[in-house]
Amino acid sequence: MDDQQVRSLNLGWLACAFESEGHFSFFRQQKKKYINYYPSISLVNTDDNYIEACRVILSDNNIPHYIEPKRDRGVGKTTRCVKICGFRRCKKFLDVMLPYLKTKRKRAKVLLEIINHRLSLVSRISPYTQKEEDAYRTMKMLNGNLRDYTPNTNLVMI
Repeated sequence: MDDQQVRSLNLGWLACAFESEGHFSFFRQQKKKYINYYPSISLVNTDDNYIEACRVILSDNNIPHYIEPKRDRGVGKTTRCVKICGFRRCKKFLDVMLPYLKTKRKRAKVLLEIINHRLSLVSRISPYTQKEEDAYRTMKMLNGNLRDYTPNTNLVMI
């Protein structure tokens, strides 16, 4: 196999890992009277070799990531987490991985769309709009954890 075939095979394996063990999210963080949104992509597993294989493929493709140290979640096994957080980091991951994703493709597309929207704005501190809230709610629905939500109208989006 040539390098391109190996790269494609590795990215396919990584896509499978994120399809089965990964999570694509668009979080809303509320602090006092302000709201902040941010994307996050993560993968949790108990097998160090599995996490190491993910790390190697991400590094080989220049995708910024963070590996959380081992954590005991009280269930008898320690877990490790691969995290990709932030607009630019998540965009880099999604630009490379989107062609390989199947079952979480819709989540990835929604996330990439809102990321591209935010990165296209003139200022990094541009106010949030209904578009971010709609993306947040869509991601919650796609991830299967949308609860009844009544917004607090006294909040200011930053």
